[in-house]
Amino acid sequence: DTMDAGFFLTRSFQVRAQTLALDWCYTSFSEPERQELRLSLGHHINRLYWGSMNGVWGQTSLGRIWNWNAGSAAAWGLASLVLDGEVDFPTRPWLFQATRNLEDFLDFGVDAAGGPIAGPVYLSYGAGATPYFIEALKAATGEDLHDATHLRHVMNWLRWEILPGRGRVNNLMD
Repeated sequence: DTMDAGFFLTRSFQVRAQTLALDWCYTSFSEPERQELRLSLGHHINRLYWGSMNGVWGQTSLGRIWNWNAGSAAAWGLASLVLDGEVDFPTRPWLFQATRNLEDFLDFGVDAAGGPIAGPVYLSYGAGATPYFIEALKAATGEDLHDATHLRHVMNWLRWEILPGRGRVNNLMD
């Protein structure tokens, strides 16, 4: 299965795409198609979840500082919210772990002033579905990872990373 091959972040791209398709195009799918998507997502979320629990990239808070951890956690967290109550999968533990992984990234992978350790380019690349997940999590649970983490300072920090001419950013932290 191609979704189980490759780097964990690239595996999350398909999870993110299927999740958004299922949520945004729900009425365009027949019930058997929706169920096929749900089962596919459940299988792949489970692989990302267990990878985060057992892989060096997710076992500790400091292992979660890399941008691809944020992208993976946000993808499977968003999918957990979409699947919650619709399938017989452990969506609540998945959601809890995704939230904690992303929270660690936003507090340890982004410093207190708002500077991401991998720089602005990798922050946006790796973070992937993070804005969607943060907003969906806030709507579903009331937990606001934007205001509760160093992410709230990123926009103030980014303006100092824009180089003269505004066409490029300083990505020296990478």
